[in-house]
Amino acid sequence: MSTSAVSTAEAVAERALGALVGAKVEDGSAVGWPAWALTDPSIPARMAVDDVTLYNGDAGIAWALAGLGRALDRRELTALAGRAATRVLGNPDALSGGGLLAGRAGGALAAYSIGLPGGAMSSPRRPMTCDLTDGAAGVLLAQVRTGAAPDHDLVRALARRASAQEVGWAWADALSESSGGEGSAGEGSAGDGDRGAPAPLLGLAHGASGVALALVESAAVAPEMRPALALAAGGLAWESGWFDPLQGWPDLRGDESTFPVWWCHGAAGMTAVRLRLLELAEQGVDLGMPLSSLRAQAHAGLELCTDHVEAAVVAAGAGELPSAGLTLCHGLGGALDALGYASQVTGDEAHRLLAADALGRVAGVMGEDPMQWPSGTREPGSSSLFLGLAGVAMIAARLAWPDAGVPCPSLLR
Repeated sequence: MSTSAVSTAEAVAERALGALVGAKVEDGSAVGWPAWALTDPSIPARMAVDDVTLYNGDAGIAWALAGLGRALDRRELTALAGRAATRVLGNPDALSGGGLLAGRAGGALAAYSIGLPGGAMSSPRRPMTCDLTDGAAGVLLAQVRTGAAPDHDLVRALARRASAQEVGWAWADALSESSGGEGSAGEGSAGDGDRGAPAPLLGLAHGASGVALALVESAAVAPEMRPALALAAGGLAWESGWFDPLQGWPDLRGDESTFPVWWCHGAAGMTAVRLRLLELAEQGVDLGMPLSSLRAQAHAGLELCTDHVEAAVVAAGAGELPSAGLTLCHGLGGALDALGYASQVTGDEAHRLLAADALGRVAGVMGEDPMQWPSGTREPGSSSLFLGLAGVAMIAARLAWPDAGVPCPSLLR
């Protein structure tokens, strides 16, 4: 199984990369990619070369190509990444706020990945939301990933906007920056949270796992940020209270009856976060939280990811493909990447080989043209990091060449 699975993962990575490179659109000395507009399903789908975000646009593709080019010694990919990052840097006004996945912090991360200065991506205002997607947590994580000094004011903002729960802390964002809202980090008062805000969420994209990851990563690189660990521990304690050993974590956007295994709102992303925290603890970082609980949840999360990909293989054999294909955000890619990362953290190659085998089996029934594979949008043909082929290429490459140093897209590192 191991040789054929790895060979198949190599082939999937090359196919995805070939299609990704082939989809580029020349823009003078720069380059971009068509992206599906993320609109309400009632609005007809529209594709244009106008998205420069990390989530769905050129910044994410630049970050992916830079990491792949560096790890695989593919200079043509590195050069393409530089041209894509140049386009992002030339369009700061196309980014709606200062956040990571949808805003300027993501542009700065793309620039950093290829060695370009990201000063054009600085935002004069601090995010008023908290999450990894648009808020303070995402900006804080971007600072860590780009080697900048973590901003104490961002941690203070997260502390002020935390809402006390029966156990621990949670964050509820009333306004998304991607819709244009920004404000001061000083808004709110300690423990009040956001009056009138929707219920807080679980997970990496918009929930406590994303906030906790950013807080712990900042404390790991800057000892003076250690007070952030208590806040992170509170967020993880709140998420732990929702954990069901058999089903995982519920998606609190609905009626709590669904337990997805996704990167964004489900077990795949939350498992990756817990694995990362255990890795930091192994490296000597005192997390100030019980490791036994993290280990238990990471183990259970990996079981959920395993069950999820095995079920996807069975379904693919019957002609039923994952609704979002192999993509990272809410496709099968989140679980595949968590399993691959588990092998990196634990040294148990069984996780990676299982993921590589599943990747090949599902890809094998999706058709010859990766641009026709299901994506994280309503239509096939997405090139992006979280919804399309850039993420698929990274996940497949990590499974195929685990020692090459391909960055982990689930954790943006």
